Amino acid sequence: MTPMSIMIELTGFELTYARIFAIIAEEQPVRISKQAIAKLKTNRNIVLETTQSVYGLNTGVGQNKDLSIQSDLLVQFNQNLVTSHLIGTGPLLSPRLSKIILLIRINQLAQGYTGISPEIPELLMQLFNQDVIPALPSYGSIGEADIGILSYLAEVVSGQGQVWLAGRLVKTSVAFEQLNIQPITLGPKDALSLLSSNTYGIGQAVAELDKLQKLMQLQTQTLALSMVALDANITPILKSVLQANHNAYQNQAANDLKALLKPSVLWNYHVRRQVQDPISFRSATHIAGAIGRTIANAITVIDDYLQGSDDNPMVDAKSGFILSTGNFEVIDVALALETVIQGITHLSRTIVQRIKHLNNPEITALPRFLIQQDGTQFGLQTLQKLAVDLDVRIRQLAYPISNEFYGLAGDIEDHQSNLPLIGASLRQINKYLQTLLALELYNAIQALYLRYGSDAAKSLGTELGDFYTEIRKTISPITSDRQYGQDIQTLEDWLADYLATSDLNRSQN
Repeated sequence: MTPMSIMIELTGFELTYARIFAIIAEEQPVRISKQAIAKLKTNRNIVLETTQSVYGLNTGVGQNKDLSIQSDLLVQFNQNLVTSHLIGTGPLLSPRLSKIILLIRINQLAQGYTGISPEIPELLMQLFNQDVIPALPSYGSIGEADIGILSYLAEVVSGQGQVWLAGRLVKTSVAFEQLNIQPITLGPKDALSLLSSNTYGIGQAVAELDKLQKLMQLQTQTLALSMVALDANITPILKSVLQANHNAYQNQAANDLKALLKPSVLWNYHVRRQVQDPISFRSATHIAGAIGRTIANAITVIDDYLQGSDDNPMVDAKSGFILSTGNFEVIDVALALETVIQGITHLSRTIVQRIKHLNNPEITALPRFLIQQDGTQFGLQTLQKLAVDLDVRIRQLAYPISNEFYGLAGDIEDHQSNLPLIGASLRQINKYLQTLLALELYNAIQALYLRYGSDAAKSLGTELGDFYTEIRKTISPITSDRQYGQDIQTLEDWLADYLATSDLNRSQN
């Protein structure tokens, strides 16, 4: 954490999508509110004093719910519950994603519904503030509570497993000894309270939606360059046209684009070659607006999740009973995320179309395949294959899977959302989309060079011109064939740094 970090109080009910990034980006420490701690203690006493038969407290879990656990075996049962669920494989999640997951779980536990030992969320809070982040695998959850992933979080609470410490992967025991942190022995219901949550799936969705929002802003910048390169018509983004459509999200996308383009040569009156541009240009802001709407909806659904409980069973302090729930069901988040992904398929296909149009002299009046032809030059035509490859890969990953499930645990667990896998698909789609945008950007800056030469930056206005100039420091104009794939990789690397460091404002939804 930074020296001037402000302590953020977690009540369990006020964490939002936007607030997560404020806490993570600014490395703000957190504390659980006094009211939440009091509720944790009250509900813990209900767990310890109950005479009910309670799932995961004094009974087994899954099909073993019909088996009673004797009180003298509860510690062993909790240990076995964690150990048996350490099923995760695959690459470890990034420390940043794992920290988001940890923050979400601390906030949920602060709600008090689990009846967990109060010292456990306080330990997790200590880990978060000292940047000791549990190392979590990526495979092992079907999106009906991430039990096979969060078992590694429970393992860390017990002083076992691995954590990220200052960016290095170390044994939990080593980190605890170095920082004088005491592990906790899990008591009644503690194991299930840690495991039974969808924080992996939600955390991944949060992280990838954030990345997508940045890519959508990059898409606006790239589209603006392509429009100037094409000498596109501006009528689709004029005020009267937008008012006629009455679509708030499309209007926002159009106004964002207009703000970039207003100082450009497109606003200078002249006769254009095309009386009407291809739909991939004309309807670009409609497509971006539609995706913006799906992102806003997904964030709304996630905010609802963040401010509620997905615990099962939950302690009802008012009645004093511990109740079975289905609150771990996150099909609404899964469906919202799948809708976002479907929107991206429309964007990726239109990017491919715009790349093709920029290479077509019948539309642009520029040299074929954006290179001066002498009979020996190939130009950018082969890059269209890479663009199509990326688009097809995105479409393959976009196949809906939230309705793919089996009956498990003796058919007791007969539904699943596949939210973690949907989030993983979005993560890969974002990577492909970034490369696809690099391809359009590469074509656009070459077309601008051919149309305006050394005055290309001046044709764009200040903000867009500065963007073009910065790219030109990395990618020089093409005058003869070269290893285009190498250029694309260079541009991708530049974009990665640009997305990480630029002041790209997130949606306020």
